[in-house]
Amino acid sequence: FKVNSYPRIEVRVDSVEVEQQGGTTYFPPAVQLPTDKEIEIVNPGTEDLIISSIDWQAADGGGVAKNPDVEYDLSSMNFPYTLGADGDKVSFKVTYTPPPNSAEKDFNPSVLVIKSNARDAFNKVDVSQVVLTLAMQEKKAYPTMNPPSYQFNNASPTKPETQVFRIESH
Repeated sequence: FKVNSYPRIEVRVDSVEVEQQGGTTYFPPAVQLPTDKEIEIVNPGTEDLIISSIDWQAADGGGVAKNPDVEYDLSSMNFPYTLGADGDKVSFKVTYTPPPNSAEKDFNPSVLVIKSNARDAFNKVDVSQVVLTLAMQEKKAYPTMNPPSYQFNNASPTKPETQVFRIESH
C-alpha cells in the first residue's frame, strides 16, 4: 500500500500537452493530403491508469460529434487499457483525409472523449474524462489548387504536355 498514490493522465497532441480536462487542436487549413495528429496518453501517477474507453462524443440529436473525414486508429488498444505508473504511455493517430478534388469549406469538429480512473496532480479532483476537440483553423487565408495533382496522360521527352492549374485563396 502506498501513501498518496493515485493514477494521473496527461494527453499530448504532437508532443504538446493539452489542459487537464481537455482542449482543442487544429488540423492545418491548407492540406490536400491526409494529415495525422499523434495523440499520446501518459500516466505520470503512482498507480495504474485504467483507460476504459476512447470514443467520439455523443452529438445532440443522436449520432456522434465526428467529421466524416476524420478517423482514428485504436487497433493497438483493447479496453479497458492499463498504463503502468511513473510515465507509462501509449499513442494513436487521428487522421484527417480531405475530400477528393475539393477544398474543405465546412469542417465540423470531431470530439474525442478519453475516459479513465485518473485523478488530478493533487489527488483532489476526479479527472474521469478528457475531452479533445479536433478542428480546422478558421479565418486564415489558405490556398487550394485544382486539380490537386498533375495527370500524366501521354507525356514524353519528345512530346511534352501542359496542364492549367487554378489556385484559389480562401
